Amino acid sequence: MKRAFLLFASIIISNSAFGQKGFPLYYEMLALNNRADSLYKAKDFRNAAHYYDLAAAQKVEKAVPVRYEDIRYNAACSWALGNEPDSAFSRLEWIATQMNYANVDHLVQDADLFSLHNSDRWKKLVEIVQSNSENARLEADRYQRRTTFTGDEKEIIFYPHTEYMRHFLDNDSLPFISVNYGNFRMYFRGNSYSARHVPELEHKLSVAFDRILTVLDTNSYHMGINLILLDSAGELQQLTGYYVHGGMAMPGQSLAFFVFDSVRRGAFEHELFHYIANDCWHYSTSRLLNEGSAVYTDLTGNGCYYDNPIYSINAYMRKEKKLLSFDALINDFDNRARENEVIAYLESAAIFKYLYEQYGIRKMKRLWVEGFTKFENIYGFSISQLENEWMLFISKIAPPANMDWNMLMDNGCG
Repeated sequence: MKRAFLLFASIIISNSAFGQKGFPLYYEMLALNNRADSLYKAKDFRNAAHYYDLAAAQKVEKAVPVRYEDIRYNAACSWALGNEPDSAFSRLEWIATQMNYANVDHLVQDADLFSLHNSDRWKKLVEIVQSNSENARLEADRYQRRTTFTGDEKEIIFYPHTEYMRHFLDNDSLPFISVNYGNFRMYFRGNSYSARHVPELEHKLSVAFDRILTVLDTNSYHMGINLILLDSAGELQQLTGYYVHGGMAMPGQSLAFFVFDSVRRGAFEHELFHYIANDCWHYSTSRLLNEGSAVYTDLTGNGCYYDNPIYSINAYMRKEKKLLSFDALINDFDNRARENEVIAYLESAAIFKYLYEQYGIRKMKRLWVEGFTKFENIYGFSISQLENEWMLFISKIAPPANMDWNMLMDNGCG
């Protein structure tokens, strides 16, 4: 069984307007996968396998690079535990031959699959996965040799386009031109709003870049990032299948998408923070921290209609009993965001802001990497104590005098 199923293997999808339900197909698959996980834990293996199969068959928005092989692998484990070896083998053989599944160590050590080991099909399956593993190692070594830069460390390095990047950057139906500015290679169509406002775009990127490095307490950053700039949410959806007014970052792909027009300011701080933080602070499994930090970086620089927006809006949400529990945000962020992105994102930003500003960057960097399971070791008190302390702090903040909740729900922070 793949115990840690990470749906967004190399994407952090966000939204400067928060309240847009930009990826409903993803949520449908997430619900199916979660249902399968629950049935697996309840040892209802055949029904779990059925729901994993449904999740594996559920297509999502074009921009979401889902690890379908993990879902099919989980289905195989459930079929094996449900005494359906043929069904288990068919899923495993598919990911081995069609998806180049290469984790041979996990395969042979997984207790869920022990019932298959005496079959003649098992040896052949292991041989295929072993071959995939060796090919993957050789390819990784070749790529590492070809792309390790040994020149001036101050140079901005742009790495080769991956197959997934080429899916968007080198397509024929929606071609782009590109210009370089600092760490950014900007792609847009020749008659776009971005093309007519390059100096403004460069200024916004420069301000965002400086703000991000300040939050991350980093003096320099030399990785190149590819940006695709679209004129509208509709154009973004045409390219990616994802409808959002802000943007999305794909750290594992050196790629980010933005809507940039006369109305939208561009979610540059938010999305680029996702990308750069994953390099400078390493990857965080916490969705609360990923989104809270990005919103904090964005709104501290750009605001959100009201003075002291992160804290004051949370003060309003506390007064109106709209806040979520810390447990919900820590352990079930995506489902809570599906119900109300405005609340989930802004409350997470306020939690990040409090920990970052009250207890310092050193502890935050540890929490970022080690996660909330190590919270008490890092901070010296429990999460429940944090929640009580944070609620007391928020209770002393004045809500906005003329709060327009409906506008915030409709437009997010612009």
